[in-house]
Amino acid sequence: MRSMQIIRIAALIIVLFLAGCAAAPARLVLSDDHEVLDRALVAQAAAPLLSRGATVAVIVAAQSDASGDDVTRRLGAAGLLVNDQIAPGVLAIYVSYTPRYSELRAGTRWSEMLPDSTLRTIRMSLLNPALRDATPTAGVVATLESLEVALASPPLIERIWHAIGLVVVAGFILVGLVISPLGEQLGRWWSRSPPGRLVQWLVDQT
Repeated sequence: MRSMQIIRIAALIIVLFLAGCAAAPARLVLSDDHEVLDRALVAQAAAPLLSRGATVAVIVAAQSDASGDDVTRRLGAAGLLVNDQIAPGVLAIYVSYTPRYSELRAGTRWSEMLPDSTLRTIRMSLLNPALRDATPTAGVVATLESLEVALASPPLIERIWHAIGLVVVAGFILVGLVISPLGEQLGRWWSRSPPGRLVQWLVDQT
């Protein structure tokens, strides 16, 4: 009975861990007041981010402000705000033509890998020059690709914590199997299987 309780607790922890890792449904939200973007190219560039579980918002406004209020308003209208802040899984590119204004935002799920300094560098070096050259599609595509590159190379500490999480989950599974009747059955099966006999033979030779 005690072993079954431990197994159930381990299973619950695994389910909660996997649920925490699961991403909300990803989608591309494209609002282009001026119809200046090649939607197919933007969708293609956003695809890797969508595969990561990000919701990508690309907004081109005909008229706006230079304070960022219109960004918040439009994200809210698209259902991409939580407590008046950009939703955790959202990445947003915003461009206004009157006045000239651009902004990048990243939800908390991505903000450690995309801090404000990184977003500013991407905006100033890729998005804004393309807007000045009247090539908005190229700027948006380059921005999306740069966001993907940044997310593809997460900080070392994040990779370490991810590995620790996997080890903890594997440890719970292993402990549950070892102390349960099923673990004994699996152990007997392994010892009689060809791979198990091979491993035992190698151990005996050392």
